[in-house]
Amino acid sequence: TTSGSITQNGNLSSGLGNWSRFNQTPPLAAMTLVNCGTSNCVQIVAGAPTSLLSSHHFPVTQDQFYRVSFDASTGVEGETITVVPRKGGGTQFVNLNGNLVADFNGIGPGNSTFTFTGSVAMKRYSFTFRAAVSVTFNNNLAARIDFAQIPSGHTLRVDNLEMVAITPIDETALKTAIVYNDNPAASAERPCPDTVTAPSNCSKFVKLLDATPVSFPYHLEPLAHEILYTRDPDKVDTDNDGIANTQDACARTPANLAVNALGCAISQ
Repeated sequence: TTSGSITQNGNLSSGLGNWSRFNQTPPLAAMTLVNCGTSNCVQIVAGAPTSLLSSHHFPVTQDQFYRVSFDASTGVEGETITVVPRKGGGTQFVNLNGNLVADFNGIGPGNSTFTFTGSVAMKRYSFTFRAAVSVTFNNNLAARIDFAQIPSGHTLRVDNLEMVAITPIDETALKTAIVYNDNPAASAERPCPDTVTAPSNCSKFVKLLDATPVSFPYHLEPLAHEILYTRDPDKVDTDNDGIANTQDACARTPANLAVNALGCAISQ
């Protein structure tokens, strides 16, 4: 499940407010608000030797998982887009594998950054990470999203930056069960296996084979069996875009397309 976005002005509705850029030597990077078709976006033309485009600052909570999505285009087809969650003050974030994402004392990418293949056409991208520390909102010491290592003279456009807290499914709450009929001559109706111990599970059982919901009593032919498991209906994600149906505003998203917190690809 996901929360609302904690980034401010990620869609540039307030112009360039809260966005910033940095590079080390002249020429300085140029940051402007430009029209990207259906909405405005922030454009950076990088300075030397590389440049950094930074989002508004925001707080994060230690060990909380966050999902970041954004729309971007590059001036060169296939150019790498490097994205780093960062914070001032020398602390670190880790990704889902526990690897270092960024050294916040520098402006370059850390040991493990999030990289994407850019396109001259605006595309949507997303990634997930876990915060290794809690960060309160404190001006330049707060957390931010950096678009890093933009080559001098090259262009990057960004729009619709979102970052939401997510709650992974608690797999320990899932339960498996087997219903069977050992009678070789007659069919049978079997009750919910959790009728006594956990009756609330009875509405959550689905078939292991195809995830089809089941109802009880469950009909079984002679010598038949069925393996079942519990599934929280609120966590079902029919189009497999990472957003549960109950929070998905765009059903049937095509496979392998990045979506925002509402479950919508850039084309939807």
